[in-house]
Amino acid sequence: MQRSWRLGLYYVPIVLTVSLGFLNIISAAGGVHRRDHLIAALLISKSVAVISRGLVLIFGFFLLLLAEGLLRRSRAAWKITLFLSAISTLAHLSRGVRLIDAAFSLFVFGSLLVTGSFYRRPNDKVTVRRGFQILLTCWLAMLAYGLISFHFLGRSEFGSRFGFDSSLDHVLRLYVLFDDSGLVPRTIFAHIFIIAVYVVALFGWLLLAAALILPAYERSQRLASDQLVAESLVANFGQNSLDPFKLESDKRYHFIPDQSAFLAYKQIGSSAIVLGDPVGKNLAAIAEAIHSFQRYTDMRGIRVAFLQVSETNIAAFQEAGFKLLKVGEEALIKLADLSLEGSNMKNFRTILRKLERESYTVTQYAPPLSTALVRKLLVVEEEWKTLPGRQERSFSQSACTAEQLRRSPVAVTKNSKGAVVAFISLQIDYAPGAIALDLLRRRRQIPNGAVDALIITTALTYKSRGYKIFSLGLAPFSGVGEGKTGLSEKTIKLVYENLNGTFSFQGLREFKEKFQPIWEPRYFAYRYAYQLPVLSLAVLQALKSTLGQRDKLHFLKRYMGW
Repeated sequence: MQRSWRLGLYYVPIVLTVSLGFLNIISAAGGVHRRDHLIAALLISKSVAVISRGLVLIFGFFLLLLAEGLLRRSRAAWKITLFLSAISTLAHLSRGVRLIDAAFSLFVFGSLLVTGSFYRRPNDKVTVRRGFQILLTCWLAMLAYGLISFHFLGRSEFGSRFGFDSSLDHVLRLYVLFDDSGLVPRTIFAHIFIIAVYVVALFGWLLLAAALILPAYERSQRLASDQLVAESLVANFGQNSLDPFKLESDKRYHFIPDQSAFLAYKQIGSSAIVLGDPVGKNLAAIAEAIHSFQRYTDMRGIRVAFLQVSETNIAAFQEAGFKLLKVGEEALIKLADLSLEGSNMKNFRTILRKLERESYTVTQYAPPLSTALVRKLLVVEEEWKTLPGRQERSFSQSACTAEQLRRSPVAVTKNSKGAVVAFISLQIDYAPGAIALDLLRRRRQIPNGAVDALIITTALTYKSRGYKIFSLGLAPFSGVGEGKTGLSEKTIKLVYENLNGTFSFQGLREFKEKFQPIWEPRYFAYRYAYQLPVLSLAVLQALKSTLGQRDKLHFLKRYMGW
């Protein structure tokens, strides 16, 4: 009961803030209320009343925007709302003692004071400060422009001289309310001047919007210096086949203070999905990255989950309060043990001899690939998309774009006429002596076993070059629900078994099993069970391809000659 009461108390200021915002806007739209005897008694000038009306209108819009920040328990939003509610109280009083409006503003101020301990999540100070600097610079420039213009143009353009008080009155009416306040332009230049003021005012309001949006936008951007640090960490300390994909442009980075570890994530609404384990110089740095990101997301009200966590760092996740749900197994071929000899490799030998008789060849290409080859690969990619159930994915693999293919090692299967019928792209040296399968694409009609031959030939080629591990990637839901498991894993297992006909998860496991890999479990790390449905939807959204219509048109124009 006490918890419900406290939760209700937390929402009271938010509801009141929204109400106060609408009240201010409606009140300002009603015009300046002239209670002359009260104004005279308080010595409040006409200009002060006009200024107050403008402030009430501006604060109304601000309060509506700040309500969203209060809902996220932002400390900065709480401070600004507290200040604006106090100013709003004074502004209402200065407009002729509007006691009801002023009392309501004062009540909002009081409720915010009482619930101040709820609002503890910090904002990005750098980008917030920059936004308000833009806002302040804009409004000061507008005010100076208007005051100077009225002072010098008054008699010649409007037929009367304007003092400071009347200039300020006209400037605020024009800029804030878009009201010419009875100005009678006498010349064409005066008409142009008023239009110019409206344009400047509109520009100012747009800058105001930019100042509010800028902090959220800038936090989503990735600095070039961060990219260099992340690339260095992956090159020096990468251990997982997912590590190269953490450098793709769809990810954001979170570093620990000394930048000895980082993690890559994608934010979907109020959920942050982290790809794999953090990358760091040692286990302590990786554990610190997990704890650091947990604190970062907790302070901002963001749900967090880690997708495809390895067993190596399970203890660090559990110590940080994460629960682990098995989501599949990664297939890793130990190249030292790979050979075409033996009865269990008979099928591969048969396939290779058959394709050789039909003049099919497998060729390896190192980057950068030629434009002609990239064009052929993209044609295969477009045909692959027409296969049932095939669609582009991102986040845990590369996007199949011309630039990505150009800088990737690929293995290509060609027919007797030299046409490409299938290809795979690779991630090289994500860990010492390791390669990983990235993209696999084929045409609709290819000989049986052509893809098997492509992979086994590539694996043997890299074995001869001294590589030790070839990752074939995750087999989703492989090994899930076996033995003693909880309700969540049993549910996943049930879904897996019933949807297998649609998604062919079992078929993917059986395909990779032919290469006799070792299977390493991968987990989904999350904090609270009740968040699983929302986090699952966020994962599906993160995995969607970032390639849009623009990319397709670029392909058609550049590579198909359209």
